[in-house]
Amino acid sequence: MKNEEMKMELTSSYGTQLAAADINELLADYGDMEFKLDRAKIPSGGGLMFELPGEEDEAEQVKELVGVIVYQHPVNGYYKTAYKGGNNPPDCCSFDGVSGVGDPGGNCKSCPMNQYGSASEGDGKACKNRRWLYLLRENELLPIMISVPTASLQSFSQYMKHLLCKGMKYSQVVTRLSLRKAVSKGGITYSQVTFKQVRPLSADECTAIANMSGQIMSLVKMTANAENLAEETALTVDSATGEVIPPLV
Repeated sequence: MKNEEMKMELTSSYGTQLAAADINELLADYGDMEFKLDRAKIPSGGGLMFELPGEEDEAEQVKELVGVIVYQHPVNGYYKTAYKGGNNPPDCCSFDGVSGVGDPGGNCKSCPMNQYGSASEGDGKACKNRRWLYLLRENELLPIMISVPTASLQSFSQYMKHLLCKGMKYSQVVTRLSLRKAVSKGGITYSQVTFKQVRPLSADECTAIANMSGQIMSLVKMTANAENLAEETALTVDSATGEVIPPLV
């Protein structure tokens, strides 16, 4: 492939063909219809395939997710009693990792429920910490949401530090998310998310992503609420047995 052709391919992959699109204007064309961002489900039991919504309710299994993380934020959720499934909002939740809304509410950092050892069993936290990522894939206008579970947060933090050390923003690189099997201290096998840089974005792609990110952040903030968190949490509960799927607890 010639250098000119390669440059054209790279600069047309993420966002540039959609740079002129106004997301809010496009959504307005659909009137009062409500849209939720698609979620990538992380399997239980050490599975190595993400699950994505497909056409006509047929789920799509993919080995990896590749795209640009256009936005990310911490999410905390606390249930007074053991969560057994169902679309029940948590008693307290936070979408910035700073301020909790509900009971007990208040400052998340100093909250007793957000301290190690506060869980009813083991040395974990009663308040579950997760990270929501919004991944914009090639030739798409809206990102998909990935809820990074507690046991994968260290992997994500290491990846963020790697980018920081290189002076790069997470929204300026293409990232690959994969799954690997891991075993908890209690001997439970679960699926851990791993992160790897694919390549830096071109200057044109960075500009396009920056132009879109503000609109995407506004959309995310409109859809991030307690009901949304409850629905996401319900994905980690076996509907047949009510058993909470590790590593949520």
